[in-house]
Amino acid sequence: MPETQAPEHKLQPELQPEPQPKPHQSPMHELNHPPEQPLYQQVGRKLYQQVIRHANPEQKLPSLRLVAEQFDISLSSAQSAYQYLIDQGLVVVRPRSGYYLAGSPSSAKGNQRLQPQIPPANPAAERVKVSDLVIRMLSMGREHPLINLGTAVPEPALLPLEALAKIQRQISRKPQWAYGGYSPSGGEPLLQQALSQHLSHQGVQCAPDDLLITNGCTEALRIALTECTKPGDVVAIESPTYFTILQQLESLGLKALEIPTSPETGIDLDHLATMMSAIKVNACVVNPVGHNPLGFVMQEQQKTDLIELCYRHGTRLIEDVICLDLAYADRPVRSLRSMDPYGVVSQCGSFSKSMSPSLRVGWLLPAGDTASATARKFQNNVSVSTPCQLSVAYMLEQGLYQRSVRKIASQHKLRVHQTREWVLRYFPEGTRVSLPEAGFVLWVELPEPFMAMPLHQKALEKGVMFLPGDVFSPTSDLYSRYLRINCCACPEEEVLEGIKRIGRCF
Repeated sequence: MPETQAPEHKLQPELQPEPQPKPHQSPMHELNHPPEQPLYQQVGRKLYQQVIRHANPEQKLPSLRLVAEQFDISLSSAQSAYQYLIDQGLVVVRPRSGYYLAGSPSSAKGNQRLQPQIPPANPAAERVKVSDLVIRMLSMGREHPLINLGTAVPEPALLPLEALAKIQRQISRKPQWAYGGYSPSGGEPLLQQALSQHLSHQGVQCAPDDLLITNGCTEALRIALTECTKPGDVVAIESPTYFTILQQLESLGLKALEIPTSPETGIDLDHLATMMSAIKVNACVVNPVGHNPLGFVMQEQQKTDLIELCYRHGTRLIEDVICLDLAYADRPVRSLRSMDPYGVVSQCGSFSKSMSPSLRVGWLLPAGDTASATARKFQNNVSVSTPCQLSVAYMLEQGLYQRSVRKIASQHKLRVHQTREWVLRYFPEGTRVSLPEAGFVLWVELPEPFMAMPLHQKALEKGVMFLPGDVFSPTSDLYSRYLRINCCACPEEEVLEGIKRIGRCF
Protein backbone atom coordinates (compact mmCIF):
# COMPACT_ATOMS: atom_id res chain seq x y z
CA MET A 1 0.00 0.00 0.00
CA PRO A 2 1.42 3.45 -0.91
CA GLU A 3 1.92 5.78 2.06
CA THR A 4 2.15 9.54 2.24
CA GLN A 5 5.54 11.03 2.84
CA ALA A 6 4.59 12.24 6.30
CA PRO A 7 5.83 9.81 8.98
CA GLU A 8 3.35 7.90 11.11
CA HIS A 9 2.71 9.57 14.44
CA LYS A 10 3.81 7.07 17.12
CA LEU A 11 2.12 6.69 20.45
CA GLN A 12 5.09 7.33 22.74
CA PRO A 13 7.60 9.97 21.46
CA GLU A 14 7.26 13.64 22.38
CA LEU A 15 4.24 13.13 24.63
CA GLN A 16 3.89 13.39 28.35
CA PRO A 17 4.10 9.77 29.46
CA GLU A 18 1.08 8.29 31.15
CA PRO A 19 1.65 6.70 34.59
CA GLN A 20 2.86 3.15 34.21
CA PRO A 21 0.36 0.46 35.17
CA LYS A 22 0.93 -1.41 38.38
CA PRO A 23 2.36 -4.92 38.08
CA HIS A 24 -0.05 -7.44 36.57
CA GLN A 25 -2.38 -4.65 35.44
CA SER A 26 -3.31 -3.92 31.84
CA PRO A 27 -3.12 -0.32 30.60
CA MET A 28 -6.86 -0.70 30.28
CA HIS A 29 -7.24 -0.28 34.06
CA GLU A 30 -7.04 3.46 33.48
CA LEU A 31 -9.93 3.48 31.02
CA ASN A 32 -12.71 2.77 33.46
CA HIS A 33 -13.90 6.35 33.95
CA PRO A 34 -16.73 6.91 33.54
CA PRO A 35 -17.65 3.22 34.06
CA GLU A 36 -20.86 3.36 32.03
CA GLN A 37 -18.98 4.17 28.80
CA PRO A 38 -18.45 1.32 26.33
CA LEU A 39 -14.85 0.15 26.02
CA TYR A 40 -14.35 1.60 22.54
CA GLN A 41 -15.46 5.05 23.75
CA GLN A 42 -13.07 4.87 26.71
CA VAL A 43 -10.21 3.98 24.38
CA GLY A 44 -11.22 6.65 21.88
CA ARG A 45 -11.27 9.39 24.53
CA LYS A 46 -7.92 8.29 25.97
CA LEU A 47 -6.41 8.06 22.48
CA TYR A 48 -7.52 11.60 21.73
CA GLN A 49 -6.18 12.92 25.05
CA GLN A 50 -2.82 11.16 24.73
CA VAL A 51 -2.09 11.48 21.06
CA ILE A 52 -4.49 13.06 18.63
CA ARG A 53 -4.81 16.51 20.12
CA HIS A 54 -0.99 16.75 20.11
CA ALA A 55 -0.63 15.54 16.53
CA ASN A 56 0.82 17.62 13.72
CA PRO A 57 -1.88 17.99 11.02
CA GLU A 58 0.44 16.40 8.44
CA GLN A 59 1.36 13.40 10.58
CA LYS A 60 -0.34 10.08 10.19
CA LEU A 61 -2.04 8.89 13.38
CA PRO A 62 -1.22 5.53 15.00
CA SER A 63 -2.27 2.41 13.13
CA LEU A 64 -4.93 0.05 14.42
CA ARG A 65 -2.25 -2.45 15.41
CA LEU A 66 -0.33 0.14 17.44
CA VAL A 67 -3.51 1.23 19.22
CA ALA A 68 -4.44 -2.38 19.95
CA GLU A 69 -1.00 -3.07 21.41
CA GLN A 70 -0.89 0.15 23.47
CA PHE A 71 -4.28 -0.39 25.09
CA ASP A 72 -4.22 -4.20 25.16
CA ILE A 73 -7.40 -4.54 23.11
CA SER A 74 -8.46 -6.35 19.96
CA LEU A 75 -8.08 -4.90 16.47
CA SER A 76 -11.86 -4.66 16.16
CA SER A 77 -12.05 -2.64 19.40
CA ALA A 78 -9.27 -0.36 18.13
CA GLN A 79 -11.20 0.13 14.89
CA SER A 80 -14.37 0.95 16.88
CA ALA A 81 -12.43 3.50 18.93
CA TYR A 82 -11.28 5.24 15.77
CA GLN A 83 -14.79 5.06 14.33
CA TYR A 84 -16.07 6.73 17.49
CA LEU A 85 -13.59 9.58 16.93
CA ILE A 86 -14.60 9.77 13.27
CA ASP A 87 -18.25 10.05 14.30
CA GLN A 88 -17.25 12.91 16.62
CA GLY A 89 -15.64 14.73 13.69
CA LEU A 90 -12.17 14.53 15.25
CA VAL A 91 -10.54 12.05 12.88
CA VAL A 92 -10.86 11.17 9.21
CA VAL A 93 -9.61 8.30 7.06
CA ARG A 94 -7.60 9.03 3.94
CA PRO A 95 -7.82 6.39 1.15
CA ARG A 96 -4.77 4.15 0.81
CA SER A 97 -3.10 5.90 3.75
CA GLY A 98 -4.64 5.85 7.21
CA TYR A 99 -6.06 8.04 9.97
CA TYR A 100 -5.48 11.80 10.18
CA LEU A 101 -6.55 14.69 12.35
CA ALA A 102 -9.81 16.13 11.01
CA GLY A 103 -9.41 19.46 9.28
CA SER A 104 -5.78 18.91 8.29
CA PRO A 105 -4.75 19.53 4.66
CA SER A 106 -4.09 15.84 4.15
CA SER A 107 -7.43 14.78 5.55
CA ALA A 108 -9.29 17.50 3.67
CA LYS A 109 -8.21 15.96 0.36
CA GLY A 110 -10.10 12.81 1.13
CA ASN A 111 -12.53 13.51 3.96
CA GLN A 112 -14.06 10.11 4.38
CA ARG A 113 -17.21 11.34 6.09
CA LEU A 114 -18.34 12.38 2.61
CA GLN A 115 -21.19 10.07 1.71
CA PRO A 116 -22.46 9.24 -1.78
CA GLN A 117 -24.10 12.13 -3.61
CA ILE A 118 -27.74 12.19 -4.70
CA PRO A 119 -28.26 12.36 -8.47
CA PRO A 120 -31.36 14.13 -9.84
CA ALA A 121 -34.34 11.78 -9.95
CA ASN A 122 -36.61 11.12 -12.90
CA PRO A 123 -39.49 13.62 -12.48
CA ALA A 124 -42.00 11.32 -14.18
CA ALA A 125 -43.69 8.18 -12.89
CA GLU A 126 -42.55 5.32 -15.10
CA ARG A 127 -43.23 1.64 -15.63
CA VAL A 128 -40.56 -0.57 -14.08
CA LYS A 129 -38.45 -3.14 -15.91
CA VAL A 130 -35.62 -4.47 -13.78
CA SER A 131 -36.44 -8.12 -13.09
CA ASP A 132 -34.37 -9.57 -15.93
CA LEU A 133 -31.31 -7.59 -14.85
CA VAL A 134 -31.75 -8.51 -11.17
CA ILE A 135 -32.12 -12.22 -11.94
CA ARG A 136 -29.09 -12.14 -14.23
CA MET A 137 -26.95 -10.38 -11.62
CA LEU A 138 -27.94 -12.69 -8.76
CA SER A 139 -27.59 -15.87 -10.82
CA MET A 140 -23.94 -15.05 -11.47
CA GLY A 141 -23.23 -15.68 -7.80
CA ARG A 142 -24.41 -19.28 -8.18
CA GLU A 143 -22.73 -20.14 -11.46
CA HIS A 144 -19.13 -20.17 -10.23
CA PRO A 145 -17.37 -20.40 -6.86
CA LEU A 146 -16.59 -16.86 -5.79
CA ILE A 147 -16.59 -14.40 -2.90
CA ASN A 148 -20.20 -13.25 -2.99
CA LEU A 149 -20.54 -9.72 -1.64
CA GLY A 150 -23.69 -9.16 -3.70
CA THR A 151 -26.66 -10.83 -2.03
CA ALA A 152 -27.89 -9.17 1.18
CA VAL A 153 -27.78 -12.23 3.42
CA PRO A 154 -25.51 -12.46 6.48
CA GLU A 155 -23.15 -15.39 6.88
CA PRO A 156 -24.49 -18.25 9.08
CA ALA A 157 -22.02 -17.42 11.89
CA LEU A 158 -23.90 -14.13 12.42
CA LEU A 159 -27.28 -15.80 12.95
CA PRO A 160 -28.67 -17.64 16.02
CA LEU A 161 -28.78 -20.95 14.19
CA GLU A 162 -27.74 -23.18 17.10
CA ALA A 163 -30.58 -21.89 19.26
CA LEU A 164 -32.95 -22.23 16.32
CA ALA A 165 -31.88 -25.81 15.67
CA LYS A 166 -32.51 -26.68 19.32
CA ILE A 167 -36.01 -25.22 19.11
CA GLN A 168 -36.73 -27.15 15.92
CA ARG A 169 -35.65 -30.42 17.55
CA GLN A 170 -38.19 -29.76 20.29
CA ILE A 171 -40.90 -29.07 17.71
CA SER A 172 -40.13 -32.28 15.82
CA ARG A 173 -41.06 -34.30 18.91
CA LYS A 174 -44.70 -33.31 18.25
CA PRO A 175 -44.97 -34.30 14.59
CA GLN A 176 -48.77 -34.48 14.35
CA TRP A 177 -49.12 -30.94 15.62
CA ALA A 178 -46.22 -29.45 13.65
CA TYR A 179 -46.43 -31.38 10.38
CA GLY A 180 -49.95 -32.81 10.18
CA GLY A 181 -51.88 -29.98 8.56
CA TYR A 182 -52.08 -26.41 7.31
CA SER A 183 -51.81 -23.45 9.63
CA PRO A 184 -54.62 -20.87 9.48
CA SER A 185 -54.15 -18.45 6.57
CA GLY A 186 -53.74 -15.54 8.97
CA GLY A 187 -50.94 -17.29 10.80
CA GLU A 188 -50.23 -19.72 13.62
CA PRO A 189 -51.91 -18.22 16.74
CA LEU A 190 -48.85 -18.94 18.89
CA LEU A 191 -46.68 -16.83 16.56
CA GLN A 192 -49.27 -14.06 16.25
CA GLN A 193 -49.35 -13.79 20.04
CA ALA A 194 -45.54 -13.82 20.43
CA LEU A 195 -45.05 -11.32 17.62
CA SER A 196 -47.74 -9.00 18.99
CA GLN A 197 -45.91 -9.01 22.32
CA HIS A 198 -42.56 -8.37 20.61
CA LEU A 199 -43.94 -5.43 18.63
CA SER A 200 -45.49 -3.92 21.76
CA HIS A 201 -41.97 -3.41 23.13
CA GLN A 202 -41.30 -1.34 19.98
CA GLY A 203 -44.31 0.87 20.60
CA VAL A 204 -46.68 -0.92 18.19
CA GLN A 205 -49.95 -1.91 19.84
CA CYS A 206 -51.93 -4.53 17.95
CA ALA A 207 -54.07 -7.56 18.67
CA PRO A 208 -52.57 -10.91 17.65
CA ASP A 209 -55.17 -11.45 14.92
CA ASP A 210 -54.36 -8.02 13.44
CA LEU A 211 -51.12 -9.60 12.20
CA LEU A 212 -50.96 -11.53 8.94
CA ILE A 213 -48.06 -14.00 8.85
CA THR A 214 -46.46 -14.11 5.39
CA ASN A 215 -43.78 -15.90 3.41
CA GLY A 216 -41.11 -13.33 4.13
CA CYS A 217 -41.24 -9.56 3.76
CA THR A 218 -41.63 -9.80 -0.01
CA GLU A 219 -45.10 -11.34 0.20
CA ALA A 220 -46.08 -8.85 2.90
CA LEU A 221 -45.05 -5.99 0.61
CA ARG A 222 -46.94 -7.46 -2.33
CA ILE A 223 -50.16 -7.88 -0.36
CA ALA A 224 -49.81 -4.38 1.11
CA LEU A 225 -49.49 -2.93 -2.41
CA THR A 226 -52.42 -4.89 -3.83
CA GLU A 227 -54.59 -3.69 -0.94
CA CYS A 228 -54.26 -0.04 -1.99
CA THR A 229 -53.40 0.04 -5.71
CA LYS A 230 -54.45 -1.23 -9.12
CA PRO A 231 -52.40 -1.57 -12.33
CA GLY A 232 -51.32 1.83 -13.65
CA ASP A 233 -51.34 3.53 -10.24
CA VAL A 234 -48.36 5.56 -9.02
CA VAL A 235 -46.18 4.47 -6.10
CA ALA A 236 -43.57 6.82 -4.64
CA ILE A 237 -40.30 5.08 -3.81
CA GLU A 238 -36.97 6.11 -2.36
CA SER A 239 -34.16 6.47 -4.88
CA PRO A 240 -32.09 4.35 -4.71
CA THR A 241 -34.31 1.56 -3.38
CA TYR A 242 -34.17 -2.18 -2.78
CA PHE A 243 -34.63 -4.00 -6.06
CA THR A 244 -37.28 -6.38 -4.64
CA ILE A 245 -39.58 -3.36 -4.28
CA LEU A 246 -38.99 -2.57 -7.95
CA GLN A 247 -39.71 -6.18 -8.94
CA GLN A 248 -43.06 -6.06 -7.12
CA LEU A 249 -44.04 -2.82 -8.82
CA GLU A 250 -43.11 -4.32 -12.17
CA SER A 251 -45.11 -7.51 -11.68
CA LEU A 252 -48.17 -5.58 -10.44
CA GLY A 253 -48.11 -3.14 -13.37
CA LEU A 254 -47.52 -0.11 -11.12
CA LYS A 255 -45.61 3.05 -11.97
CA ALA A 256 -42.60 4.07 -9.89
CA LEU A 257 -42.13 7.70 -8.87
CA GLU A 258 -38.52 8.08 -7.71
CA ILE A 259 -37.90 10.50 -4.84
CA PRO A 260 -34.28 11.54 -4.20
CA THR A 261 -33.06 9.98 -0.96
CA SER A 262 -30.04 11.08 1.02
CA PRO A 263 -27.78 8.56 2.82
CA GLU A 264 -27.75 11.05 5.71
CA THR A 265 -31.28 12.44 5.96
CA GLY A 266 -33.44 10.01 4.01
CA ILE A 267 -36.23 10.74 1.55
CA ASP A 268 -36.59 14.31 0.26
CA LEU A 269 -39.94 15.31 1.76
CA ASP A 270 -40.09 18.64 -0.07
CA HIS A 271 -39.72 16.87 -3.41
CA LEU A 272 -42.31 14.27 -2.37
CA ALA A 273 -44.76 16.97 -1.30
CA THR A 274 -44.33 18.76 -4.62
CA MET A 275 -45.03 15.58 -6.58
CA MET A 276 -48.03 14.68 -4.42
CA SER A 277 -49.50 18.12 -5.15
CA ALA A 278 -49.00 17.60 -8.89
CA ILE A 279 -50.18 14.01 -9.38
CA LYS A 280 -52.12 11.34 -7.50
CA VAL A 281 -49.73 9.13 -5.54
CA ASN A 282 -51.57 6.01 -4.39
CA ALA A 283 -48.87 4.58 -2.14
CA CYS A 284 -45.45 5.41 -0.78
CA VAL A 285 -42.96 2.64 0.09
CA VAL A 286 -40.08 3.43 2.43
CA ASN A 287 -37.37 1.56 4.29
CA PRO A 288 -36.93 3.87 7.34
CA VAL A 289 -34.49 1.82 9.47
CA GLY A 290 -31.37 0.29 7.95
CA HIS A 291 -32.36 1.42 4.46
CA ASN A 292 -31.25 -0.93 1.71
CA PRO A 293 -28.85 0.09 0.19
CA LEU A 294 -28.07 3.36 2.03
CA GLY A 295 -28.17 2.14 5.65
CA PHE A 296 -29.59 5.29 7.27
CA VAL A 297 -32.15 5.51 10.08
CA MET A 298 -34.80 8.13 9.43
CA GLN A 299 -34.95 10.88 12.06
CA GLU A 300 -38.01 11.08 14.33
CA GLN A 301 -39.21 14.46 13.02
CA GLN A 302 -38.90 13.28 9.45
CA LYS A 303 -40.97 10.20 10.27
CA THR A 304 -43.69 12.41 11.75
CA ASP A 305 -43.62 14.76 8.74
CA LEU A 306 -43.84 11.83 6.29
CA ILE A 307 -46.86 10.38 8.09
CA GLU A 308 -48.57 13.79 8.09
CA LEU A 309 -47.82 14.28 4.39
CA CYS A 310 -49.29 10.92 3.38
CA TYR A 311 -52.34 11.49 5.54
CA ARG A 312 -53.04 14.89 3.94
CA HIS A 313 -52.83 13.46 0.44
CA GLY A 314 -54.70 10.21 1.12
CA THR A 315 -51.63 8.12 0.30
CA ARG A 316 -51.05 4.72 1.88
CA LEU A 317 -47.63 4.60 3.56
CA ILE A 318 -45.93 1.18 3.49
CA GLU A 319 -42.85 0.65 5.64
CA ASP A 320 -40.32 -2.17 5.37
CA VAL A 321 -38.84 -2.75 8.85
CA ILE A 322 -36.77 -5.84 8.13
CA CYS A 323 -33.73 -4.19 9.80
CA LEU A 324 -35.57 -2.57 12.71
CA ASP A 325 -33.97 -4.96 15.22
CA LEU A 326 -30.54 -4.47 13.62
CA ALA A 327 -30.10 -0.74 14.37
CA TYR A 328 -26.74 0.11 15.94
CA ALA A 329 -28.10 2.66 18.44
CA ASP A 330 -28.30 1.67 22.08
CA ARG A 331 -31.67 3.41 22.37
CA PRO A 332 -34.83 1.90 20.85
CA VAL A 333 -35.57 2.96 17.26
CA ARG A 334 -39.22 3.63 16.47
CA SER A 335 -41.05 2.43 13.40
CA LEU A 336 -43.48 4.56 11.42
CA ARG A 337 -46.35 2.37 12.57
CA SER A 338 -45.55 3.13 16.21
CA MET A 339 -45.88 6.88 15.46
CA ASP A 340 -49.00 6.77 13.26
CA PRO A 341 -52.09 8.47 14.78
CA TYR A 342 -54.12 8.29 11.55
CA GLY A 343 -54.03 4.64 10.50
CA VAL A 344 -52.19 5.24 7.21
CA VAL A 345 -49.13 3.02 7.79
CA SER A 346 -48.92 -0.64 6.76
CA GLN A 347 -45.92 -2.39 8.29
CA CYS A 348 -44.02 -5.19 6.54
CA GLY A 349 -41.33 -7.14 8.36
CA SER A 350 -39.38 -10.38 8.41
CA PHE A 351 -36.83 -12.39 10.38
CA SER A 352 -34.77 -13.23 7.28
CA LYS A 353 -31.86 -10.91 8.15
CA SER A 354 -31.89 -11.38 11.91
CA MET A 355 -32.82 -15.03 12.52
CA SER A 356 -32.77 -17.17 9.37
CA PRO A 357 -33.39 -16.45 5.68
CA SER A 358 -34.48 -20.03 5.03
CA LEU A 359 -37.47 -19.87 7.39
CA ARG A 360 -39.24 -17.35 5.11
CA VAL A 361 -41.36 -16.00 7.98
CA GLY A 362 -42.55 -12.41 7.77
CA TRP A 363 -45.58 -10.36 8.69
CA LEU A 364 -47.93 -7.67 7.49
CA LEU A 365 -49.69 -5.33 9.90
CA PRO A 366 -52.08 -3.67 7.45
CA ALA A 367 -53.43 -0.16 7.78
CA GLY A 368 -56.72 -1.41 6.41
CA ASP A 369 -58.79 -4.53 6.81
CA THR A 370 -56.83 -7.56 7.98
CA ALA A 371 -59.55 -9.89 6.68
CA SER A 372 -59.10 -8.60 3.13
CA ALA A 373 -55.33 -9.05 3.31
CA THR A 374 -55.79 -12.57 4.72
CA ALA A 375 -58.05 -13.48 1.81
CA ARG A 376 -55.31 -12.39 -0.60
CA LYS A 377 -52.82 -14.50 1.36
CA PHE A 378 -55.08 -17.55 1.03
CA GLN A 379 -55.33 -17.00 -2.72
CA ASN A 380 -51.54 -16.75 -2.99
CA ASN A 381 -50.42 -19.88 -1.12
CA VAL A 382 -52.89 -20.69 1.69
CA SER A 383 -50.48 -20.28 4.61
CA VAL A 384 -46.90 -20.26 5.87
CA SER A 385 -45.09 -23.46 6.90
CA THR A 386 -46.26 -24.47 10.38
CA PRO A 387 -42.85 -25.71 11.67
CA CYS A 388 -41.23 -22.46 10.54
CA GLN A 389 -43.88 -20.36 12.27
CA LEU A 390 -43.55 -22.36 15.48
CA SER A 391 -39.77 -22.00 15.38
CA VAL A 392 -40.02 -18.20 15.31
CA ALA A 393 -42.76 -18.22 17.95
CA TYR A 394 -40.63 -20.17 20.43
CA MET A 395 -37.53 -18.07 19.69
CA LEU A 396 -39.57 -14.99 20.60
CA GLU A 397 -41.45 -16.54 23.50
CA GLN A 398 -38.29 -17.81 25.20
CA GLY A 399 -36.35 -14.59 24.63
CA LEU A 400 -33.71 -16.34 22.52
CA TYR A 401 -34.22 -14.02 19.58
CA GLN A 402 -34.18 -10.85 21.67
CA ARG A 403 -30.91 -11.82 23.36
CA SER A 404 -29.19 -12.71 20.12
CA VAL A 405 -30.26 -9.78 17.98
CA ARG A 406 -28.48 -7.08 20.01
CA LYS A 407 -25.24 -9.02 19.71
CA ILE A 408 -25.83 -9.46 15.99
CA ALA A 409 -26.40 -5.72 15.51
CA SER A 410 -23.16 -4.97 17.35
CA GLN A 411 -21.29 -7.42 15.11
CA HIS A 412 -22.81 -5.82 12.02
CA LYS A 413 -21.66 -2.39 13.15
CA LEU A 414 -18.06 -3.52 13.60
CA ARG A 415 -17.98 -5.41 10.32
CA VAL A 416 -19.54 -2.52 8.37
CA HIS A 417 -17.10 0.03 9.77
CA GLN A 418 -14.16 -2.27 9.09
CA THR A 419 -15.29 -2.97 5.52
CA ARG A 420 -15.86 0.74 4.93
CA GLU A 421 -12.26 1.36 5.92
CA TRP A 422 -11.06 -1.34 3.51
CA VAL A 423 -13.10 0.13 0.64
CA LEU A 424 -11.59 3.56 1.22
CA ARG A 425 -8.13 2.03 1.41
CA TYR A 426 -8.24 -0.13 -1.73
CA PHE A 427 -10.64 1.81 -3.99
CA PRO A 428 -9.55 4.92 -5.92
CA GLU A 429 -9.27 8.28 -4.19
CA GLY A 430 -12.52 10.17 -4.53
CA THR A 431 -14.62 7.10 -3.66
CA ARG A 432 -17.57 7.95 -1.41
CA VAL A 433 -19.05 5.39 0.97
CA SER A 434 -22.20 5.43 3.09
CA LEU A 435 -22.09 5.55 6.90
CA PRO A 436 -24.82 3.07 7.88
CA GLU A 437 -26.74 3.22 11.15
CA ALA A 438 -28.28 -0.25 10.78
CA GLY A 439 -27.95 -3.38 8.65
CA PHE A 440 -24.86 -4.74 6.96
CA VAL A 441 -24.52 -3.23 3.47
CA LEU A 442 -22.51 -0.32 2.07
CA TRP A 443 -23.48 1.98 -0.81
CA VAL A 444 -20.42 3.08 -2.76
CA GLU A 445 -20.10 5.93 -5.28
CA LEU A 446 -17.16 5.53 -7.63
CA PRO A 447 -15.22 8.55 -8.88
CA GLU A 448 -15.30 9.32 -12.58
CA PRO A 449 -14.57 7.73 -15.00
CA PHE A 450 -15.26 4.36 -13.32
CA MET A 451 -18.56 2.58 -14.01
CA ALA A 452 -20.04 -0.24 -11.95
CA MET A 453 -21.12 -2.64 -14.72
CA PRO A 454 -17.68 -2.97 -16.39
CA LEU A 455 -16.13 -3.20 -12.92
CA HIS A 456 -18.62 -5.95 -12.06
CA GLN A 457 -17.48 -8.03 -15.03
CA LYS A 458 -13.80 -7.58 -14.17
CA ALA A 459 -14.49 -8.49 -10.55
CA LEU A 460 -16.28 -11.68 -11.58
CA GLU A 461 -13.20 -12.68 -13.54
CA LYS A 462 -11.21 -12.30 -10.33
CA GLY A 463 -13.70 -14.40 -8.37
CA VAL A 464 -15.67 -11.77 -6.48
CA MET A 465 -19.17 -10.38 -6.89
CA PHE A 466 -21.01 -7.21 -5.82
CA LEU A 467 -24.26 -5.67 -7.04
CA PRO A 468 -24.08 -2.75 -9.51
CA GLY A 469 -26.19 0.30 -8.73
CA ASP A 470 -28.24 -0.19 -11.91
CA VAL A 471 -30.55 -2.69 -10.15
CA PHE A 472 -31.57 -0.16 -7.47
CA SER A 473 -33.47 2.18 -9.78
CA PRO A 474 -35.96 1.89 -12.65
CA THR A 475 -34.12 4.72 -14.40
CA SER A 476 -31.37 3.55 -16.72
CA ASP A 477 -27.87 4.78 -15.82
CA LEU A 478 -28.98 6.84 -12.79
CA TYR A 479 -26.66 4.82 -10.54
CA SER A 480 -24.18 3.57 -13.12
CA ARG A 481 -21.25 4.73 -10.92
CA TYR A 482 -22.63 3.13 -7.75
CA LEU A 483 -22.50 -0.34 -6.21
CA ARG A 484 -23.64 -2.20 -3.10
CA ILE A 485 -21.40 -4.40 -0.95
CA ASN A 486 -22.51 -6.88 1.73
CA CYS A 487 -20.06 -6.53 4.63
CA CYS A 488 -21.28 -9.66 6.42
CA ALA A 489 -21.66 -12.11 3.53
CA CYS A 490 -18.70 -14.24 4.62
CA PRO A 491 -15.88 -14.27 7.21
CA GLU A 492 -13.91 -11.05 7.58
CA GLU A 493 -10.80 -12.35 5.87
CA GLU A 494 -12.86 -13.29 2.78
CA VAL A 495 -14.54 -9.89 2.71
CA LEU A 496 -11.11 -8.22 2.87
CA GLU A 497 -9.82 -10.43 0.06
CA GLY A 498 -12.89 -9.58 -1.99
CA ILE A 499 -12.37 -5.86 -1.50
CA LYS A 500 -8.71 -6.19 -2.47
CA ARG A 501 -9.63 -8.06 -5.66
CA ILE A 502 -12.16 -5.39 -6.62
CA GLY A 503 -9.52 -2.76 -5.90
CA ARG A 504 -7.17 -4.44 -8.37
CA CYS A 505 -9.80 -4.05 -11.10
CA PHE A 506 -9.49 -0.26 -11.29
